[in-house]
Amino acid sequence: MQHKKTVEGRATALAGFNLIEAAIVLGIVGLIVGGIWAAAGAAYENMRQQNASKQLLALVQGIRGFYAQNPSDQIDENINNLHSLGVLPSDMLVDNGGAKALRHPWGGAVTLNDTTATYGIASFKITFESMKSDVCRNFLTRASNVARGSGLLLVDSGAGGTGGSGDVLNLIADSNQVNTAVTCTDQAAPFFVFSLRG
Repeated sequence: MQHKKTVEGRATALAGFNLIEAAIVLGIVGLIVGGIWAAAGAAYENMRQQNASKQLLALVQGIRGFYAQNPSDQIDENINNLHSLGVLPSDMLVDNGGAKALRHPWGGAVTLNDTTATYGIASFKITFESMKSDVCRNFLTRASNVARGSGLLLVDSGAGGTGGSGDVLNLIADSNQVNTAVTCTDQAAPFFVFSLRG
């Protein structure tokens, strides 16, 4: 009888994982999945950064291209009008209750403003609203480098409001001024000012 219990005990011990072995396997699987998830998240964020930079340049080129053919010192700030003229990137457009609106890859609104009177140069401002601080810093750095040759006049983190006290790059006041310590707050509204004529 005692012999029979030993054989049955061995059979059940060899039949599967014990609790410690199962925990180790689950821990290893969790580490692998976590590593893949983090890498995928970083790749997706990089893709959104690239897409936003491309959208910014496409928007600038569309507006400047239209105004090169139809000279004026003021830009139309109405998104519906600009959409009907065909100057807005289609991947930024969303339907907002019958009216068109612009959105950036993180879901916030993108607005356009004429800044000719503000800066004394035929220019316009593109604002990316509602950005998280880390996204804002990365985007400003990337987009500033990409847009430098496109008539870029001013880059501002939006940390100081619309007054321009969050300047990252100011080619209007001083072509050598570059602030390497970019300060962005959560829900920041960084903006770019471009010359209308290049």
